[in-house]
Amino acid sequence: MSYYYYYYYYAFFETSKEEQQTWINQVFDYRLANKALLFQSVKNLKEAIYELNDPALMEAYLLWIKTKENLSKLNKVDHQTLAKSGLDKDSLLELSNELEKKISLKVAVSKNNKRDMDLLNWQSVANSLSEDEMAIEIIRLRDFDVNTGQFTDSIRYACLALNKRMNNGPKLVMLENGNQMEVKQLKTYRNLVKFKMADEVSYDVFVNPLIEGFNRDMRKNIYMSPDGVYNQINLNTLLNTETNEYFINEYNLLLLSSLRDLIEEDKPNYQSNTSSAEFYFFGYPNYQYNPLKGETEGSQPASTDDGGERSIHFQMKNMISRGAEITLLPGTLEEVEAASAIVSDHVEEEVITGNEATEERVKALESPGLLHIATHGFFLNEDPPKTEPFISDDLTTIQLSNPFINPLFNSGLMLTGAAHAYDSLVLLKELVAIQSGGIAEDGIMTSYEVMNISLRDTKLVILSACETGLGKVKSGEGVYGLQRAFQTAGADAVVISLWKVSDAATKDLMILFYKNYVEGKAPRDAFVAAQQELKTKYESPYYWGAFIFVGGSTSEGMIKQPL
Repeated sequence: MSYYYYYYYYAFFETSKEEQQTWINQVFDYRLANKALLFQSVKNLKEAIYELNDPALMEAYLLWIKTKENLSKLNKVDHQTLAKSGLDKDSLLELSNELEKKISLKVAVSKNNKRDMDLLNWQSVANSLSEDEMAIEIIRLRDFDVNTGQFTDSIRYACLALNKRMNNGPKLVMLENGNQMEVKQLKTYRNLVKFKMADEVSYDVFVNPLIEGFNRDMRKNIYMSPDGVYNQINLNTLLNTETNEYFINEYNLLLLSSLRDLIEEDKPNYQSNTSSAEFYFFGYPNYQYNPLKGETEGSQPASTDDGGERSIHFQMKNMISRGAEITLLPGTLEEVEAASAIVSDHVEEEVITGNEATEERVKALESPGLLHIATHGFFLNEDPPKTEPFISDDLTTIQLSNPFINPLFNSGLMLTGAAHAYDSLVLLKELVAIQSGGIAEDGIMTSYEVMNISLRDTKLVILSACETGLGKVKSGEGVYGLQRAFQTAGADAVVISLWKVSDAATKDLMILFYKNYVEGKAPRDAFVAAQQELKTKYESPYYWGAFIFVGGSTSEGMIKQPL
């Protein structure tokens, strides 16, 4: 279904007032079938390839993965250098597309187990809920002028809610001030968090309309599939000024990419704790390590305990080619070592730090039970700047020059050797590797590359870095960033951050999480409990509320027995 048809459908629903409950029900059903459809299609394709166990199909799939990896590397290279190398990016793109078609056709012919679309309806969602649960679907809408046949710039939000007792279908609450929510109110929320100031307005904007609209239908446990601005805030950090309680104390919020997860066979289960898979902890990468010389080049400034943040905003080529140094994060070393020690008596675990914390090591993993990566994260604004690229003295403001077109290139993680990613010899090594049919890594792992990692049976990925939850927000598809990439790779649940995080506070949060976890709490419950505990030490949500827990569509946890 085309992008514009998607909007026409919802616009027609909004302008048609007759038999509105019927339309509400149909829109809910349509949303179930199509929310995050592209994400689900890619994930289903990968699962089907492994299930078919066809050597020829697997060979084509691995070649497709390598071709996509090479395309991601060529995005670093300027046109002149690329021309001299003799490599043709268009030919690689054509090969990638042909392989994808071949693989998709083979899977379509071989598998005849289409999802039963009849089950994707509001009744199935309602039946999946217990008495104390409700499901909320958020839909971002552009207004449609029926007189001109054109969309306007006005934004509204349709919020559809269900609980087990709603026999006639979902209930609708419309939020009319979408433009204000996405600009003024979002900016206010972020600034109050950033400057650690009390937020007495955001709860009234983002939460109260839902509570007032759904009234007695509200439930303590809420499954939510967010859209638009609701992907960019953490509802748990919003303060109810009437009760002086944060949302995290009033409701139990469970975020899903799609409410479809509630009615498929792998309905999210946050209560079980059994598995024997190995845990991998990556942290404290040596960004200045030069793999070609086998030594560390340049000094590595370290963050302070209270001022260090796990985020870098930059156009990578401009920053790194000018010799900028990537700040070390001592807290990440303490974090992964402490976390590993906590779980070591209960599961097999491995800590990878320093020179060993490379892209190659991460990409070589085969479905670990848990993957924890503590490092710098980055998110690049997609809009090109109006001014020339520049870097501030403290590296906090680094403008883009030519951001990548694919939004999944605009976010990622920094690993060992990242500071040399644009060295001429490293670029040459990558070009030579591509020419010879191989791959050479550079220490910068983008979301695009993450999608190709094998995480089919991975229960949880923790991205202990800044702004790993940011990306390009697309209506109906979610956020194109690290969360989407790791879940496409196969991870059931992902812990991500929405703003720059304190190195020290993040370390404390993660240690608390693992302590709660080995005591027998389910992963998400252990995480929320850790945030509650950290809140007693740091009052401001800036410290305890940056991370959110998304997903969790598994009936198994990761610790063999509650301890």
